[in-house]
Amino acid sequence: MRWAEDMASLTVAVAGGPDGDPASLADWLLEADELRGAVRLVAPPPAEGELGSIAQELLIALGPGTGVTAVAGIVIAWLRRRVGNVRLKIHREDGASVELSAEHVRALDEEGLRAQVTQLVAALDPPGRAKEQAQEGGPAEGDG
Repeated sequence: MRWAEDMASLTVAVAGGPDGDPASLADWLLEADELRGAVRLVAPPPAEGELGSIAQELLIALGPGTGVTAVAGIVIAWLRRRVGNVRLKIHREDGASVELSAEHVRALDEEGLRAQVTQLVAALDPPGRAKEQAQEGGPAEGDG
């Protein structure tokens, strides 16, 4: 996938000690063929009055064929394997966000996991993206 400025994107911030390393989540995401080249580690901009940050965030480009469902499933699977209280916050470029914690996700049964992935897909998929993809001939539900 070629990175383009006009793609929708998600920013993922991870917190929770050594088990909450954003590079680890990036590795998981990059194992999915449809996400190769669509995931970058970036340093968040410093807050006013600060020099900068060594913390990293993930930036995920969502173009035609980049499945939000794949992102959601991988994020949930990654969180389930964290031993500490890892939390992540995912921001869409329109300002909407969703927050998840490993503690909550680990407690879910199979039905609960499916429901969580479905809810996460709905929260992550930018409004109108499914309509745009259908017009371009891409996947209609963001599951590439």
